[in-house]
Amino acid sequence: MGFDALKRREQQRRNRQLAIVAGAATVGMVLTTGLAALAVIERNLARKQTVRAEAEAETARQTTRFLVDLFKISDPSEARGNSVTAREMLDKGAARVDKELAREPAIQATLMDTLGSVYMGLGLYDQARPLLDRAVATRRHLTLEDSVPLSDSLDHLGDLLTRKAQFDAAEKIYREAIQAESSRPTDPASQVQLANSLYGYGVLLRREARIEDAQKTLRDALARQQALYGTVHPDIAHTLTELAQAVADGGDRHAALPLMQSAVAMQRQLRGNDPHPDLAEAINDLALLHEDMGDYEESDKLLRESMEVKRRLYGDRHPEIANALGNLAMVRADKGDMAGAEQLFRQALDMWRSLMGADHYEVANALNNLATVQYDRGATREAIATEREALAVARKAYPHGHPLIATTLNMLGLWLTVAGDYAEASRDIGEGLPMMRRLAGDQHPDFAWSELCLATLQIEQHDYPQALATAREAADIYTSAGSATHWLTAAARSAEGAALTGLGRYAEAEKVLTASHETLSKDEGALPLYRTLNQRYLDTLHRRENARRHSTVAGVAAPVE
Repeated sequence: MGFDALKRREQQRRNRQLAIVAGAATVGMVLTTGLAALAVIERNLARKQTVRAEAEAETARQTTRFLVDLFKISDPSEARGNSVTAREMLDKGAARVDKELAREPAIQATLMDTLGSVYMGLGLYDQARPLLDRAVATRRHLTLEDSVPLSDSLDHLGDLLTRKAQFDAAEKIYREAIQAESSRPTDPASQVQLANSLYGYGVLLRREARIEDAQKTLRDALARQQALYGTVHPDIAHTLTELAQAVADGGDRHAALPLMQSAVAMQRQLRGNDPHPDLAEAINDLALLHEDMGDYEESDKLLRESMEVKRRLYGDRHPEIANALGNLAMVRADKGDMAGAEQLFRQALDMWRSLMGADHYEVANALNNLATVQYDRGATREAIATEREALAVARKAYPHGHPLIATTLNMLGLWLTVAGDYAEASRDIGEGLPMMRRLAGDQHPDFAWSELCLATLQIEQHDYPQALATAREAADIYTSAGSATHWLTAAARSAEGAALTGLGRYAEAEKVLTASHETLSKDEGALPLYRTLNQRYLDTLHRRENARRHSTVAGVAAPVE
């Protein structure tokens, strides 16, 4: 091999070595740069975590100081010998947080959120709303990178709006929270908050009777909670309970039962022998599902167990005890013990009045329950008078309208229709139906029930064409809500059959009334009034069919009713 060839080969070898060295240097530089960048990122993250920890610690210190100062009102020297209620202390705290923490907006927002949530828990929604609104507004202004506190306040505000039946506003709030949390998939705190927001949104969807959407959202929340917490956790138990209720709302109570039983078993595992509000509530919800399925003995037993847990927690006079009395009364009424049910309803009513005042919405609910059992035992005039009292209380509790007012108006209209007072029934339903349409929308089952009340009135007034249209629209709403086999759907079909009878379409009426009679007679949850109406409609149909047959034999046209 010549010298030139050897020289070129040596040069190629050196070039390769230089390339390797250069490549190694480049890789080393990249690694060094990457490590330096990673160190900067970690340092910044650590700094942010330190800042967050310091801010949280300062918030905790300021909150503790605020609450300690608040509880000083119990000092005899400040109270001047007067007894001080928790509500008075709460009101004082709400006034102070606005004045004393103006220069500490983060801490102020935390306390506003806390106080607003406490007001909401007491059912004092008007007092809770401005505090939660301001907490959200302040945290929107403060939020830069940490959206968790804002999402927390958004969830609380969404919960309040749901309870006040302001569904459109609540949905907007929940969607804002879900969008913010979904944008931070690697932040564990945001994922916890996302699961909470999905749970709250699922509750809202269930209240709106958007059953399929509610089930889907609650299952999403459940899957995320199980990924975060494992198989046993209080949040998982809550979501199981709400999902079970959504499944039951869809008409599949047998599928709902194991979900609810799992929730109760989980609460028992979590709480052991110690009384806890969540355990009492889970047992109560399972009891109500058994009641809906017609298993009144099991429901009664579970309700008494739930009440015993609540008595250990709260004593003998508390809103939860009043709730328990009302639930137990409903089961006694279902079992046919009207006297026992009325006695329990009156106890609950007296307790609500003494605890919450005469104009609280829970008083209106208790009066509604009492009126229902009075009506079912045949005391129609007494029931109507009690229902009027409930309406007056509901109007004071919700001066701008509420589904409770609309429901009470429509119930009065239904009872007055059956009693033959069509003019007064028209006034009540004429106010209640459009209110329910405005508040719940024209595809909600509560609006369908309003239409069912109207259809019943139209049948009694012999306005059969309009009654047929109204009853069919109500039945369609129930069916689209996933309740094609529910007794309320059967009640709407029963009204449809009565309208068909009035129009002389007897073959169609026979088919519809017979099918609805089968459902209403078998479903233990059906109101006795609708069974009575269905039987009346069937009797009218058979009477008119017999009259037609007799007139045909005699060669005389059947009279038109």
